[in-house]
Amino acid sequence: MTLKEFLTAISTDAEQLAAFQADPDKAMQAVGLTPQEQELMKSGDEQRVREYLQEKGEVPVSLMVSFLVSPPGDSLKKNS
Repeated sequence: MTLKEFLTAISTDAEQLAAFQADPDKAMQAVGLTPQEQELMKSGDEQRVREYLQEKGEVPVSLMVSFLVSPPGDSLKKNS
């Protein structure tokens, strides 16, 4: 699964989102994201994710990275 497909999946599939929120590392590894893609998701840096998708020739999805990778109470909070 590509990073774009993963972002789409967790934004449209409640079960995949719940799995990601419960254990981000396990969810990302299960779909085959590369270590670089996993690091990008953990960073919560929307601009870096957009740039990565553009480099891959992917049209960035409407990114909801800020809340998807940093759900309230999660240890992966976006650096403020």
